[in-house]
Amino acid sequence: SHGGSGSGGGGGDAAHGLFCYPAESNFDGRLANLGLCEQLRQGAFDPLAAAAPLGGSGGRGGGAFTTCDAARWWSLLDVSKYVGTSPLRLSGPEATARPDFAVLSFYKIFGFPTGVGALVCRREAAELLRRHRGYFGGGTVSALSVDHDWEVLHGGGAGGSFDLAEALEDGSLNYQAILALQHGFDWLGQACLGRPMAAAGLHAGSIAEWFAGKLAALRHASGRSAARLYGRGAARGNGPVVAFNLLRDERGDAGEQPYVGYAEVEKLLGLEKIQLRTGCFCNTGACARQLGVDFADAKRYAAAGKVCGDDRDVIDGRPTGCVRISFGLSSVFEDALCCLRAIEKYFVAKTLGIAPRRAAAAVAPGLEIARLYIYPIKSCGAQEVTHEEGGWPLGPAGLAYDRMYAIVDEAGKNLRATKCSGLAKLQPRVCLRSRTLTISTTQAPGDDGVEALPDLVLPLGGIGSTNEPEADRCEREIRLCGRQCRAEVVACAQGQALDELEISRWLRRALGVPASLACASTGGGDAAAPRGGGGKSFANDAKFLLVSEESVAHLDRRARAAGGAWAKGSDPAPRVTALHFRPNIVVRRRRPRPGSSSSAAGGAADGGPGDEFWEDAIVGKAVCMRADGVAAAPATSTPLMGLVGQGPCGRCTMVDVHPASGVYIKESPTLRTLAAFRRGKLGSGEGAGGGGRGINFGVYLDYAPGEPEAWRRRRLGPGSFAVEEMAMAVDGC
Repeated sequence: SHGGSGSGGGGGDAAHGLFCYPAESNFDGRLANLGLCEQLRQGAFDPLAAAAPLGGSGGRGGGAFTTCDAARWWSLLDVSKYVGTSPLRLSGPEATARPDFAVLSFYKIFGFPTGVGALVCRREAAELLRRHRGYFGGGTVSALSVDHDWEVLHGGGAGGSFDLAEALEDGSLNYQAILALQHGFDWLGQACLGRPMAAAGLHAGSIAEWFAGKLAALRHASGRSAARLYGRGAARGNGPVVAFNLLRDERGDAGEQPYVGYAEVEKLLGLEKIQLRTGCFCNTGACARQLGVDFADAKRYAAAGKVCGDDRDVIDGRPTGCVRISFGLSSVFEDALCCLRAIEKYFVAKTLGIAPRRAAAAVAPGLEIARLYIYPIKSCGAQEVTHEEGGWPLGPAGLAYDRMYAIVDEAGKNLRATKCSGLAKLQPRVCLRSRTLTISTTQAPGDDGVEALPDLVLPLGGIGSTNEPEADRCEREIRLCGRQCRAEVVACAQGQALDELEISRWLRRALGVPASLACASTGGGDAAAPRGGGGKSFANDAKFLLVSEESVAHLDRRARAAGGAWAKGSDPAPRVTALHFRPNIVVRRRRPRPGSSSSAAGGAADGGPGDEFWEDAIVGKAVCMRADGVAAAPATSTPLMGLVGQGPCGRCTMVDVHPASGVYIKESPTLRTLAAFRRGKLGSGEGAGGGGRGINFGVYLDYAPGEPEAWRRRRLGPGSFAVEEMAMAVDGC
C-alpha cells in the first residue's frame, strides 16, 4: 500500500512490503533462520532475491515478486508450531527473534482451546495498522461518518494514544475460550516443573531424534530401506516432528521401491490406537518441494480426482502426501516405541521373497449371481432384488436408483454411518410398479428415545437423464464425502400429503438429528457422478461393486480364528457377511443343476484356497454377463452385457460397523484380519477408488466400452451371471 509511514514509520508516501515465514515448518520440523527479521530491518536481507525462485511467469501471482519495489519491508514470523516446545523472546538482549509481527495459536501449545490465537506487534508496526488497515469491525470505533471516509478507532483519537487491542479486535471475542487460557498456562507451568520452556523442547526433541533414527534404520529382510524421511538433518536443526513415507520390499519396473500410501498407514496404525496426521498438513509448498510435485503434476492429480483430505495417496507410483508424527511436552518414550513396533508389525517384511504363484487355471469356475443389492439411500439399509421382481433395470450410473438419494444435515453435508448409527436402521425400498420410495425404520419404539413412526412414502424420480423426476426439488450444493455435488432437496409434488418440511421432521424423529433428503441432480454437471464415468448417483467410486460368497466365508473363518472374545459363543451364524462391504453384486460358484453329477469346471474344491481370490483376476479384464445364467461356451450363450474391472475396493473401519445396528464394534477383527492377508498385492494402485495397494476387498466394475446405451434395454437379476475363460488367481494376489 502507498501513503505509509516510510522507513521510520512516520508519514510520507511509500510502498510497504511484508515478508512472512514460519519459525518452524509444520511439515517436517525444519527450523528457520530467526535472524532474518533483524537483517531485513537493517537492509542486510533482500526478500525479493529470496523469493525469485518462486516468481516468474509460472509462479503464483504471475511474477508479482519482481514488480514489488518497497521502500520499507516489514517481517511477520509465524511461531505457531515453534512456541509449542521452544521459548521465544521478542525483545531485550537475549531476544530469539525481532519480527515486526508474530502470530501464534494457543491450540498448538495446550491442545485446547481451538480457534484462539494472538497477533503480537512491535509498536512501530502497530501504528502502521492503525493508519492503513482500511476497514474496521464492530466495537473498534469511537466515531465515524457515513458520508465520508473517516473514523476514529477505539483507544486513541487524533494525536492521542493508540491501544492496539481496542482498535483491532473486531466484534465479540470468544471470551469463554480466552478464559480457558489461564488453565493452559497453569498446566504448562506444572508440566515443566518450574523449569523454562526449553526443557519441553529438549524432552520432545530427544524422543523425536530417537524415533527418527530407529525409523531410518528399519530394513526389510531383503536389506532394502523401509522408510524415507523428509527434512531431517537441516542446517539449523529440526523441531520434534518426524515426516516420512514407508516403502515396500519390492522393486518397480524402473528399479524403484513402491511407496506405502499414507492412508494405508493411517488405517493400520489406527487399529493399534495410534493417531497421526497424513497428507500435506495444509502446507502445500513444503509438501510439493519434498515430494517433487510441480505445477504439471498438481494439475494432473486434480484431473484424476485428487482433492485435499481424500485417500488417493499414491498416483502413478508417486506419493501425494506423507505421514507426520509430532511429539510434544506430553509425549513419552513409550509412545514412540509403540508406534515403531506397529510399523514393524505391519510394514516391515520379515522373510525374503514372495510365495510362488500357482499356475492359473485355464478356465475360471462358472459363477452366478447369488444376491443383488441396491442402496436407494446412501449409507442406509440395503434392498435385495428377488427372483419375483424379474431382475432390476439398469441405468447410466449402474443399477437404477442405487444410491440415488442421500441424507444431509443442515449444512448440506451427508450423514455418515460412522457418525450416525441410526442410518443403518432406515430401510428404504423402491417399488417399480407403484414408482414410490418407502422409508421405514427397523428401530424398536423407545430405543434411544425414538418414537414409533409410520412409513414415509414418496414419489419416485425417473431413471437416468431421459426421465425427469416426478417430485419438485430445490437444487443446492451439498458436500458428499469431502467433495462438492449438485443435489436436489426432495419435496413432494403438489397434491401429496407430505412436503419438504414434513420429510425433514420425519427424518429428525427417526435419526434424532436435523436432516433432509437429497436426490442426485439430473441437471447439468457431473459432480454427483461416480469416478467411473457419467450418470447421476451418490456412489463414491464406480457403478458396481462385486464380492464373492467364498471370499466372505473365508474372511469370516479367519476373523473368527483371530477374534478372541469377539468370536466366542455357540452361535454358528457368520459374524462377517457380504453386507459389511455394501456390494451390489454377490457371486458364487455355479451350483450343479438338479440331477447333475458334476459341478462347474475349474478352481479348487469348495472352501479351498482357490475360492477366496478369484475376483482379484477381474481387475482390467472383461466380465461377460449372460442372460441364460448357464455356464456354456460363449458361442452358445446369449450375451447380456459386458463389464470391465476397474480395480479393487480399498477398505477402512467402516467394515467394523454392524450393517443392521449401525454400531461400530471396536473389538471386531474384520479390518485387522483383512490387513493381514489382503494388502498391497492387487493392481497398481490406480483403481477406481485409488486403491489397489491398501486394504482391499471386492472389485469395482463399470460398463465395457462400446455399451453406452446398453443399459436402456436390460435388467439384471439373480442367476444371470457367468464368467468364461478368465484366468483365476489363487494365491491371494
